Amino acid sequence: MSAVDSTEQRPSKAPTSLAIGLLAVVAIVLLIYFSVRPNQPKGGTSKGLQRNGWVLYTRPGCGFCDKQRTLLGSKFLNTQGNVTDCGSSVARGAPVLTGGSNPAPAPAPVCGDPRIVAYPFWYCKTTGEIRVGLQDANQLREMAGTRST
Repeated sequence: MSAVDSTEQRPSKAPTSLAIGLLAVVAIVLLIYFSVRPNQPKGGTSKGLQRNGWVLYTRPGCGFCDKQRTLLGSKFLNTQGNVTDCGSSVARGAPVLTGGSNPAPAPAPVCGDPRIVAYPFWYCKTTGEIRVGLQDANQLREMAGTRST
């Protein structure tokens, strides 16, 4: 038996240890990502916003409107009547509403209405409530009546 044969080399544990360490790092990164990612509204939010009569008013070139659309998702955006684009030719030709002394909610605003002071603009057809600006996921759930306490 030669000297080379008598000194068997044992497999190194370095590749196994490295793989386990790498898996642990990936698991930690994924755990952190899913625990701190932006709070997205749940599926029932779109239905709740519709059920409660919320309409979103947007305009082209509005960065916050784009963010609001992204946060809402396609379920709400693709349902007719949920979103009014105040940049469309139809919306621009709509008459301006004026407030009255009616205690019931005022008619839904149309583009050009003086109540629309900024975009995104939210109007609730059932209560007359107005919200201006980007609504985060918690605010959307509250508007939809799906916010858990």
